[in-house]
Amino acid sequence: MNFRRVTCFLLLAAIPAFLCAAETRTLLILHTNDLHDHIRAGYDGIGGMAYISGYIKQVAEARKDVLILDAGDVMDKGDMVSFRSKSRLMYEALGQIGYSAVTIGNHDADYGPKYLRQCQTLVPGTALLCLNWRDEEGNAYFPASKVFDVQGIKVAVIGLTRPKQGEFFGEQETGAALEREAERLKPETHLQIALCHVGSLSAKKLSVLAPEVDVFVTGHTHELLKQPIVQKSTGVVIVQAGSYAKYVGRLELAVDLDAKKIVGVKGETVEMRHGTVPCDDTMAAWIQQKEQELCPEASQIVGRCEKPVHSGASAKLSAEALLKKSGADAAFCHTGQIIRSSLPAGAIDVNALFLTGGQRGNIVVNAELTGMQIEHYLQGLMKRGKGMTQWAGFEAEVKRGERGWEVKSSLEASKTYRIVMPELEWNTRFKKAMEGTGELPKPARCDFTFIDALTALANSITQQGLTLDGYLTKIGGSYGGSVDTDDEDDR
Repeated sequence: MNFRRVTCFLLLAAIPAFLCAAETRTLLILHTNDLHDHIRAGYDGIGGMAYISGYIKQVAEARKDVLILDAGDVMDKGDMVSFRSKSRLMYEALGQIGYSAVTIGNHDADYGPKYLRQCQTLVPGTALLCLNWRDEEGNAYFPASKVFDVQGIKVAVIGLTRPKQGEFFGEQETGAALEREAERLKPETHLQIALCHVGSLSAKKLSVLAPEVDVFVTGHTHELLKQPIVQKSTGVVIVQAGSYAKYVGRLELAVDLDAKKIVGVKGETVEMRHGTVPCDDTMAAWIQQKEQELCPEASQIVGRCEKPVHSGASAKLSAEALLKKSGADAAFCHTGQIIRSSLPAGAIDVNALFLTGGQRGNIVVNAELTGMQIEHYLQGLMKRGKGMTQWAGFEAEVKRGERGWEVKSSLEASKTYRIVMPELEWNTRFKKAMEGTGELPKPARCDFTFIDALTALANSITQQGLTLDGYLTKIGGSYGGSVDTDDEDDR
C-alpha cells in the first residue's frame, strides 16, 4: 500500500491534538473549474467572478496556508463581454484573484497554444500547467508541474487535460506520464496533486495508473461534489466544484510532513450566493467598465419572461429568430449542441439572450436542401444518438415506429428549401446525421449573427405586448430537447 495514502480521516477540530505528536501542518485548497466565461454576476443571484474573487480574497486574508487552483475550461459558452474579449478578461480576472495554478481544458485549447501563451501573460503570477498536450516532436506546450511551498508544506501540482486524439496523450499514456512526473517530484515534496480537466470517473482510473498522486482536483463534467470522494481501492481524494462560477470548492488537509501523508480531510463546496459571500466591488466595477467598452448593448433590456425558458424552448425561440431574420423557408437550432443556458424569469437583457447560444451559434449559415434531405437530417439525429434540433418554418413529427425512427412533415420531398442554422450545428450534427445520404451543398455564411437575430425577435415580441415565454405558448409546439448521448467533448 502506498505509504503516502490517506490512513485516517479526522475532523479538523481534532487536528491540533495531532500537531503535538508529529510534524503536521494544514493546507487549504480553494478550487474552481469550468468557469466558462461566466464573468458577470449570475441572474439567479448566484455566481460571477466578482463573488469568487470576494470570497477567495476574504479567506486568503484570514489564512496563510491557502493554495488556489482551477481545473480548466476558463473559456467558452459564457457572457457576451468575455466572448468579445476572446476570453482575455477571464484570464485577467484570474490574475487579479491570485490563482496559484490553472490547467487547460478542452475548450481552452480551441484557440491553440500560441493564443493561450498570450493569455498567460495576463496572469504572470499563475502557473499554466499541462503534461499531456504535445507538439509533433513530442515537446510539451506548457510545463507539466510546479512545486509550491505553502507554510512549509511542499506541494507538487501536476496539470493535465482530457485525454483524446491528436496532440493529446490517450488515457494510458496520460496516466503513465502523470506517474512519472509524480515519482520525479516525490523526493522534494510532501504532497502530490493532479490538477486535471477530467471527471471523477476518469480520475479514479488515472489514480490506478498513477498511485503516487494523493489528490485529484477535477473538472470537465461539471460535477457538484459537496464532499470529497475517497476512492476505496486507491485512497485517493477527488474533488470538483460544479461549473459557471457558481461555486468554490474547499479542501482542508492535515499533512504529516515526516511520513509524507494526509492525516486529515474535510471538504465542501461553497455556493457563491449574492448577499451571503462578499463581492469584490473593484472587480465588479472593472467588469462593468469593460462591458461598456466592448459591448454596451449587453445590458439593454429587450424582453421579459414570467417563468424560466429552458433549453428546448430556448432552441425553438432561436430557430424562430433565425427564420424571421433570414427570410429563409426553414431554420434550425440544436438543443444540446448550441443552447447552453436557460432564460431566467424577469427582465431579459441582450446578455441573457447571448448566454443561451450566442457563442456556440454565433456564425449562421444558409443552404438549399430538399424536403427529403431535411427529413433525413431529423431522422439521422435520432438514429445516431445526436440529440434533437428545434425547427421553424414547417411542421414535423419525429417518433419511433415499427421500422425505427420515422419523420412526417409538411415538406414536399422533391422541393428545394432555403434553410439556415448555426455553422457549428452544420459542421457537427448536420454532417454526421447526413452521412451516407449523398453529396451535401456547401453552405454560405449569413450577414448577421445569432444574437442579432435573437435580439430582433425579442424586441418584436416585446412590442407586441408579449413576454418571451408567452410568445412560445402562442406559437405552440413541443420543445423537448433530448441531450446528446455522446456530447462529452461539448462540455
